[in-house]
Amino acid sequence: MPIPVIIIGRTAAIGATVAKHLAPDYEVIRFIQSLRAAKTELPYILSKREPPNSTTTTATSSKCAIGSNDYTRGARAVIFGRAFTLAQAEEVRRNTTNQLRVLLESGNNKTEGKDAVTWMVGDPSLDLTQKPAVGAGYAENAVREVKAVLKERIGEEGIILY
Repeated sequence: MPIPVIIIGRTAAIGATVAKHLAPDYEVIRFIQSLRAAKTELPYILSKREPPNSTTTTATSSKCAIGSNDYTRGARAVIFGRAFTLAQAEEVRRNTTNQLRVLLESGNNKTEGKDAVTWMVGDPSLDLTQKPAVGAGYAENAVREVKAVLKERIGEEGIILY
């Protein structure tokens, strides 16, 4: 069974390619295109619930054709594309943790026995001039890096750089 993951990225075309190449080992259950939407949706998805506004495309909803939208197993990893910074990933993670606490305290807990969620963001110290620029080969290269890190470190807590 593929491992459920969430991708946060700016460009749907790249997100679709990443999702395609993560399969069959990983199942993208949601592709989110903004930090605002991530802050709203991640607490619900990680508590195995459908996020609010997920049936329509609005400024706060990132519903699109990318991802299975199957939240029943939650997600084992949240993967930020390289368009996002470590500081942004930390902010979203902190917000999500706080919101999850609220959901758990409200008695809406569907996370019994859940595995740790691995958070990943591009390593800002890497020299990306040696890698393909956004365009042909970019998404495939990113997937190779993400898969290599996930294979070794899935289940680790904190934010992992790739």
